[in-house]
Amino acid sequence: MSHQAAVSLPEEKLISESALLAGLPPASMVPAEPGDDVDAWALLKKALSAAEEARRIIADQSVRIQHLESLSLTDELTGLANRRGFEQTLRRTLALASRHRGSGILAYLDLDDFKSINDRLGHAAGDAVLRQVGALLAANVRESDIVARLGGDEFVAVLVQADGANGGDRAQALQRILNRSFARHNGITIPIRASMGAAVYGDKDDPETLLQRADQDMYANKRERVGAGQRVEVTAQANIRARRQGNRRLRR
Repeated sequence: MSHQAAVSLPEEKLISESALLAGLPPASMVPAEPGDDVDAWALLKKALSAAEEARRIIADQSVRIQHLESLSLTDELTGLANRRGFEQTLRRTLALASRHRGSGILAYLDLDDFKSINDRLGHAAGDAVLRQVGALLAANVRESDIVARLGGDEFVAVLVQADGANGGDRAQALQRILNRSFARHNGITIPIRASMGAAVYGDKDDPETLLQRADQDMYANKRERVGAGQRVEVTAQANIRARRQGNRRLRR
């Protein structure tokens, strides 16, 4: 019997399954007579082509979904993680610290007089400042560290695998870099000024409490420095607090 004389049972099953992928009724693809097999194979090719197109569409949709998920975790202006992305990463970081008795420091950053930049120079100038801050932070941390823009003019940096002393020194270095830097917009040079607070984390911290501690320390530093008419830097008092927190946790 020639190949075109009849369709075997495995071939018939393949044709039927291909028909389902193509959205055709299976019966329409199974040859009733030996002479019908040419049409059946033509329909089979059509079904296989449709199945391949369906796989391509699914793959394209998967790529688009991954891209959208990435956008939902990324700050569009700076390219850093946004609040949602940061919170997810922070939870994973603290979970690792809990399992391995790790430690690190969370630095909370708030730009000084940012509203006046928007008011005097426009929102495009403010955006230029935010992009520059994001770029500076990302360029001056380790690959394993976490940097994010929480929204508005608030940024955070998580310096992993650091104790209070080492983390406090690194936070100070970040702040010095920012406060000695400038953003440029339409030929205008805009000084960057920032307040920063620090909170050491250990194996028993949760995200909400850690953020609250760092936020409170940042605003305390801002009030102290503004009252003294100084540029914002992590104060010696704040660094001592971070060191003490770190030492207490390391002694546990």
